[in-house]
Amino acid sequence: MSKSETHHLLNLNPVLIKDAHKALPEKFQQPDGPFKDQSNLPLSQLIPLIINQRGQGSFLNISEESLQKEIDSFKISPDTTNQQTQLEQDIEFDDNSDTYEQFIQKREDIIKYIKASLNESSLSLDFVSLLISCVRPAAGTSSISPHLKTNIKIGSLSSDRLVSQDAHENQQADLSNEEVGVIARGWKLESLEKSIDKLDSFKRKLSSQVRVDGSYCNDLIKILDKKEVLINYGGGSGSNKGTGKEIAVKFGFGDSGSSYFDKGIGSLKKDVNNNGSIFFDKIKFRQQNEQRNTEKIVSIKLYHDTELVGESNLKDKVTKLMNTDAIKVVKDIMKARFFLFEEELFYQLLKEATTLVSLQVSVKDSNQIVIDFHDERIEIEFTSVEDIPAQRKPLKLDKKANEISSFLRIMLCCEHKRNLDKRNIPPVALSSNMARNNTPKTSNILKPLINHTKHNKIIQQLMDILISVSGTQLSAQNFTLEKYLDEKASNDPFARCFKTPFSRLTLLHLNLKVIVEIASSLYSTITVKLYNDKEMLLDSRFNDLNEVEDCLSWCLNYFGKNTNKT
Repeated sequence: MSKSETHHLLNLNPVLIKDAHKALPEKFQQPDGPFKDQSNLPLSQLIPLIINQRGQGSFLNISEESLQKEIDSFKISPDTTNQQTQLEQDIEFDDNSDTYEQFIQKREDIIKYIKASLNESSLSLDFVSLLISCVRPAAGTSSISPHLKTNIKIGSLSSDRLVSQDAHENQQADLSNEEVGVIARGWKLESLEKSIDKLDSFKRKLSSQVRVDGSYCNDLIKILDKKEVLINYGGGSGSNKGTGKEIAVKFGFGDSGSSYFDKGIGSLKKDVNNNGSIFFDKIKFRQQNEQRNTEKIVSIKLYHDTELVGESNLKDKVTKLMNTDAIKVVKDIMKARFFLFEEELFYQLLKEATTLVSLQVSVKDSNQIVIDFHDERIEIEFTSVEDIPAQRKPLKLDKKANEISSFLRIMLCCEHKRNLDKRNIPPVALSSNMARNNTPKTSNILKPLINHTKHNKIIQQLMDILISVSGTQLSAQNFTLEKYLDEKASNDPFARCFKTPFSRLTLLHLNLKVIVEIASSLYSTITVKLYNDKEMLLDSRFNDLNEVEDCLSWCLNYFGKNTNKT
């Protein structure tokens, strides 16, 4: 081989060998499918490819002259061919070509730049889609990426067009400095006037708010002066549901021992339309119908057979409540407390009356309780305030009806006290049987009234029997009456109400001593004892007054005659 001959060694990179391009990522590999050759491309892909290769040209206005020009432009002249051949000969291969590692690094850099470009284009598309979504949400949402749709609210990016200020600047340039100063002072003056108006508006609004809050606080102080309990309430239901930030008044009797479902809580709301004064809004704890919402009061009526002989005075109670010297909200609270007490009283009476059927107690129409003593009848009725007559004729037993009315209310207070005392007793471990039989107990309001009324009636009947069988009038010399003998000294003023009444009647007739003892519970037990100067002649128990009368009549007749004979 001569020196003039030059040999070039071509070191081919393995990547350039056939099928080595498959080492690239899958998305950059050329497919090996049926469309690898452009001649096999489908028509839907071939036509766009031809249009793109044509470049700026168009097939619309094509002619023979334009086609000829294009063919001539593609022809290569001999000089150009010689220059290209010479250029290819001048190319020298560098023996120090890139290594395989360098090529892989450059390839990875290219892939990284491609990915960055794809990322930038995706961000640009998201930006445009988000901008479009402000005007056309459907169009913007269809092209936005899922990640951006999840984390950014659709329509949150907007745009606006800025008007060129050239015309305004040209207009200002034509103005003199003095005119510009006048305009600037006018703008400042207008801005100051607007600021003054806003400050004045804020001052009036703040002054009005201070007056409203002042009136609200003054009413709260007046409510506290009446010893009312204010709480921060957040309960209730429906339209009365609290928010946890409103002030409420506790006018019920829950803290006094009441077990009634209505706890007696009313919110104190600010009436903005009435200079901030407080108005009282009672909170409902259950779905209440119209009948329950009406103002009702417990009334007592006494009948002898069918004649009305006594009625409790309800008008004075309601009038006294309405004429209280206090602000309106305090009156509303006192009124709500009064009618809540009346409602609970009748509820407890109705609940107890259902368990006293054996004592001739009946319930009529769910608003009337009747207690029958044969010769006398007591009717307890839940009457609407609107049905109370303005004036009525006084009756002879009005005082007794008022005393029964007061007794029932006092007994409800006693029930509250007893419930409150039970809460202070430490709990006791219950057996399974005790827990199973732990049923709620009814109140004890009507039963003491019935027992003591019957007890007094029996005493009066026994006195009539003693007068009849002895044939003499009762006086301090021959007769004594001792009531409530089993009552012991106690600090509880209600002790007598919850004990069985026990009384003793003593009659001295000739040389005989008659002792009649009565114990009244559900049924009255009458014990008759008869003594003479030496011994006890009789000791019997009865449950019927007719038997007592027959026994005493026979004993006094028999033993009285024997005494006269001796």
